[in-house]
Amino acid sequence: ADALKVTPGPGRADNQLYNDLGGLTAIEAVVDASLAEIANDLRINLLFAEADMPYLRARLVEQICEATGGPCTYTGLSMEEAHSGQNVSDAEFAFFVEDLIAAMTKLGVPKAKQDALLAVLGPMKPQVVGQ
Repeated sequence: ADALKVTPGPGRADNQLYNDLGGLTAIEAVVDASLAEIANDLRINLLFAEADMPYLRARLVEQICEATGGPCTYTGLSMEEAHSGQNVSDAEFAFFVEDLIAAMTKLGVPKAKQDALLAVLGPMKPQVVGQ
């Protein structure tokens, strides 16, 4: 049960994006909406077919919260470890990003804030694709 909780952390002084997105509640909404988009996306939903979705949700919330300067600590595997052997393609990564954007758009996240979040998460691509 503890693995499904979001782990608190110290946060950072540069937490503007975290605050701009609306804090933890808004990040949880983005993650939930993104996972719903992914579940309905026939292009990539099979990549998540055997995933422990409550655990994945908690780690995604932690990861986005920490990456945006929020008071969370990411406790999951490194991106290389998490995606090892999956051979995620560039196209599959792009579909994931499309689903994230669709979720944020449905939630009314302004494009500038979407772009800021994507800029924070984008550098993870080499750690995911082709692993």
